[in-house]
Amino acid sequence: MSVGSSTRRKQEQPDSREGRPKHVEAEPGGVGVSPRVPLVAVIVLAVIGIGVMAQLTHTHWGVSSDPDFASFCPAMGAAGVDCDDVARSEYSELFGIPISFWGLLVYLGIIGVAAWTLRSFRAKAGYPGAGLGLLSVAAVGSIITSAALGYISHVLIEAYCSWCTVGYVLNLCISAAVFTGLWKLRLNPAEALKRDLGFFLQRPAMSASFCGGGLAIAVATLLLYPTPSPVEDASEDAGAEVVVGDEMPNPVWEEAPFKGPADAPVTIVEFTDYECPICKRSHAHLSSILEPYEGQYRIMHRHFPLDQACNPAIPRPYNQHSCRASRFTFCAGEQDKFWELNRLVFGSRQPLEEEHLRRLAERVGCDMDALDECLAGDRPDEHLRRDIQDGIDLEIRGTPTFFINGQRVVGLPQPAVLKKFFEEE
Repeated sequence: MSVGSSTRRKQEQPDSREGRPKHVEAEPGGVGVSPRVPLVAVIVLAVIGIGVMAQLTHTHWGVSSDPDFASFCPAMGAAGVDCDDVARSEYSELFGIPISFWGLLVYLGIIGVAAWTLRSFRAKAGYPGAGLGLLSVAAVGSIITSAALGYISHVLIEAYCSWCTVGYVLNLCISAAVFTGLWKLRLNPAEALKRDLGFFLQRPAMSASFCGGGLAIAVATLLLYPTPSPVEDASEDAGAEVVVGDEMPNPVWEEAPFKGPADAPVTIVEFTDYECPICKRSHAHLSSILEPYEGQYRIMHRHFPLDQACNPAIPRPYNQHSCRASRFTFCAGEQDKFWELNRLVFGSRQPLEEEHLRRLAERVGCDMDALDECLAGDRPDEHLRRDIQDGIDLEIRGTPTFFINGQRVVGLPQPAVLKKFFEEE
């Protein structure tokens, strides 16, 4: 009688080929050893991941609302490491929400599924290892996402975020723990996923609740996540009105590169420098500030490099690569690539030396022979001389300096200032 009972218990093993495997009490040292340790590790790692994603979301919020924000970024100052630059980039959001916030939600989901899997070894219904298939999908997805974001950071943004790197390592560790749990149950990911799908397919009400809850969270995030508002400056309205007439050149020059309708009611002329840190920040922020007014403005770029190599107003060495960078973007403009190269040059963390600028030009698809022909000619210098002389005549003392419908605004224009101009027009 005892032998028969023992035999029956051994036969009641989970059948991975069926949608409803039977519950077993795992025997220590056997095939069905409960992978509790790796699952606890998954939960602990995901909790740490939530903290990392919260820090990254805080950084994204800070750089989006305050041009002077500086985050806590481990290894800041090492070659190419700048969490703030990564957070400012256009690749830091998905559907207008920081990728880090989506990651935070994913980690919460991983914790929930891992807790369900732990419970499956004690429950009276279900089957041991429930949820490991879903966790394996999350693990593979996290590895692919980490690789893609790492590529974007290295190749497109050319800056590294140490917090992001911690997130990539956590994803690898979570994946290793999940696959360790699968190995302990002698399951491959496909079998585990088949078991989980079979479980949910036989419980349509639970499946609908599960999918509906996830969809509700995603929709709520899209609708309710607050948009950071740039910090208002008490001196934002302090700007000298520019009188356009015989004594002062019109800041609008139709040969300068511009975006937006030519007949837009608001024209923004920007005098800027590619190596100016505040110019880099204003470039990153301006597009988001202007987003509500799409189609109602045009923005015009004019060069004012703070580099004595081409600017007679600069008495001593200052930004030593700005003139070269301006020449490159002018020549890219002859191939209708100005704005693409302009974005990469502003976003670059490396010195704007010729070799680096050539790599950026190749990346945006410039014809390098035509670019070299342009650089060897007089056209870039003639264009720069006109921009610089107009800037000197306008008594520009620093960059960035904007002229919005002829009125001077120094530094990043605040939303209230822009709103005033658009309401007036």
